[in-house]
Amino acid sequence: MNEIGSGLNYRIAVDIPKNRLYTWFFGEIMRVEDNPELLSDVEKACRSLKAGFTAFSDLSGVKMIGLPDIAQGVQTIMLNCGVSKVASVWKQESFSKLVVDSSAQKAGSYAEKRKTFFDHTEAEAWLDGRS
Repeated sequence: MNEIGSGLNYRIAVDIPKNRLYTWFFGEIMRVEDNPELLSDVEKACRSLKAGFTAFSDLSGVKMIGLPDIAQGVQTIMLNCGVSKVASVWKQESFSKLVVDSSAQKAGSYAEKRKTFFDHTEAEAWLDGRS
């Protein structure tokens, strides 16, 4: 796995052989200034993969997301770069999950490519086509 970038509330890596983007988000994501490179790191990661890539997004460590425009920006970049499937993993239902779900609905066909999980193993199995 190759690390692409990180900030106060995120970490991004890619697995080239799997053609998969990995993102981890954590803490309270409330200010754009706290993660100024997030969108450029997402784009850099996506551009290093081939169209049709899958994405694993671990949001189980998120306490609060108050930036729906940033969430939609991440989703739009992934969609524009050719993501085929997105598995997002949450610890539980939360307000933050509602924010991300809502922004996914606004990001065109992104919502159709996305499935939510509460278990990392199930999410990876779905992305690998094993479930």
